[in-house]
Amino acid sequence: MILLIKSLVRMKKDRLIKNRLKNIKKKSMLYFDLLKVQADELWKMNKRGASIPLYYKLLRSGSKSYQQHALKKISLFNLKKQSRGYEKQLIRYITEYPSDSASGYFLWVMARKRILRNDNSNAVPLMERYIKNFPSGKYSAQCRYWLYRLYLKTGRTGKSEMFFRELIIENPDSYYTWLAIKKNIKKYKLKDLKDNYYRSKKFGKTEEMIFYSSLLLLKDKNFDDRDKRLNDLNVPQLKKYIKINAAIKDKNFNIGRNNFILLENYFKIGYRRGIKRELNLISYNREYDKDKYPVLAYLANKYRHPFRTVYSIQKILKTNSLRENIFVMPLELLKMLYPLPFNDCIIKFGSRYKVNRYLIYSIIKSESLFNHEALSRAGAVGLMQLLPSTAKNIARDLGVKNYRLTSPCTSIRFGTKYLAWLGKYFGNDFYYSLASYNAGIGNVKKWKRKIKLRGIDYFIESVPYRETRNYILRTGKFLNYYKLIYENH
Repeated sequence: MILLIKSLVRMKKDRLIKNRLKNIKKKSMLYFDLLKVQADELWKMNKRGASIPLYYKLLRSGSKSYQQHALKKISLFNLKKQSRGYEKQLIRYITEYPSDSASGYFLWVMARKRILRNDNSNAVPLMERYIKNFPSGKYSAQCRYWLYRLYLKTGRTGKSEMFFRELIIENPDSYYTWLAIKKNIKKYKLKDLKDNYYRSKKFGKTEEMIFYSSLLLLKDKNFDDRDKRLNDLNVPQLKKYIKINAAIKDKNFNIGRNNFILLENYFKIGYRRGIKRELNLISYNREYDKDKYPVLAYLANKYRHPFRTVYSIQKILKTNSLRENIFVMPLELLKMLYPLPFNDCIIKFGSRYKVNRYLIYSIIKSESLFNHEALSRAGAVGLMQLLPSTAKNIARDLGVKNYRLTSPCTSIRFGTKYLAWLGKYFGNDFYYSLASYNAGIGNVKKWKRKIKLRGIDYFIESVPYRETRNYILRTGKFLNYYKLIYENH
């Protein structure tokens, strides 16, 4: 019956579904089971307006799990439509299901709305409630950042400092953490940080030691000293990072020798199709599959396939429930995650167009993850993900008639030229240039007119496209990582 209802929904046979449900006793559990199947299938098909009346019926099912499910869908729908009174539904859901992840999302959405309209006194309790209920939740970094920012704004420096510390310790990989670091790092003096670190060490205050050790790395960019400090700290993730780093360098993988040799030969000659085929064969063997990404990272790093290297290490970290924590990760592993491929082209065109080479690397990592053949759903091509229409205008300005956007140097040349032009247009404003690179100059001009500027963080948070907000913050974080890893090294 479930499969039949799903099929009928997909075939748009509404009358047949009604007839089927008529033959089932109203308000029986089978009736509500099939009603849920119908509603969920419509939701998946993006026919959400049609699914909502069915979810309202489910609220009368008597099943707690169905009632929760229905209320969640109704709340999400009304939130997206900004229907009248939608916040009352969100509050109802939060009240009835405080520990569900959707409640966390609703808390952040309501807090963000209040931040943007400068209703800080009502935004703060929502974010504090989020942190209390979801200390490691998906939106914990956003909440901690704005709590740090708003408490600083009102002069409550102790509270502000507390949330800044939590960002460093609990959300070291978040884009918001790096936005806070950029605002806050200048006030810390190197000598004071060292004194505070050793004082914390003397009294065995581990969290304080992690905080001051992290700030010391940001100030002196000395990874050797950081590694010495890490020996004092009992950080559980450190051993895992070291183990992953060693595994990528180790040739003794648990896969068949013939598989390994064939895969290595494909990497040597850059035969992408052969690499994919061999990896699929390895995946069929459960004994070998766990070694797939370490093998891939090892060979990709050895034969300089940056996309494969970065992608594989990201997969390994995810498998081990680890985040990119620059304050703890071995420098060698960080350099594999933040590589410097295509260096000749990047130095050449970065110098020609006066664009920082680490910014070019950050954009490439953010746009294509170093895959020179990347093609987006919107039709953007290559390392720096240029639309053919944009590339055509750049080529005309450069006097270039024949070009391929999948060529690394061509993409770098065109992308850097475009980035330099955006920088000049926006008076070298980093954030407006990045927003324009992602969303188009027309959108950014419109946003600048509409958004009341109270600080660049307010501008970023006000950008209506979530993809662009994340892009700006993500690329800014990557730039900070690149500078920290490579400057003075």
